[in-house]
Amino acid sequence: MDRLTTIFSSIRSASKAHRRHAVVPATRLSYLVLEKFYKDGLIHGYTIHPGLRLKISLKYNRFGVGLLRNLKKISNSSNRVYLSYSQLSRFYKQNAYVLISTSYGLLTLKDIRFKNLRIGGELVGIFSV
Repeated sequence: MDRLTTIFSSIRSASKAHRRHAVVPATRLSYLVLEKFYKDGLIHGYTIHPGLRLKISLKYNRFGVGLLRNLKKISNSSNRVYLSYSQLSRFYKQNAYVLISTSYGLLTLKDIRFKNLRIGGELVGIFSV
């Protein structure tokens, strides 16, 4: 199974089961994704757990619904999805959180808009907020 799929499915299943924590393998990609989630306020934080695992503290809204419950991975090794800047603009109108792999690294749609970058990239993951 793909590393990103493992991360997303662990977070999604823990969120649906209303658990406080999820545990994922500690990889460079895990750190990048979790750092984006932490900076955007979607998780409380993460810590290194024995055995090269990351323990993620999940965040829930006031109704007890997990913020990362609809997390979906879009691109995979056999079917990569690339979008240009103009194609990404359709996600601005929707209330969607989009992870994009670009030449500048792993960015969110909000990062691209804030930094005033006019770039596209590989659509890694998406969920509605």
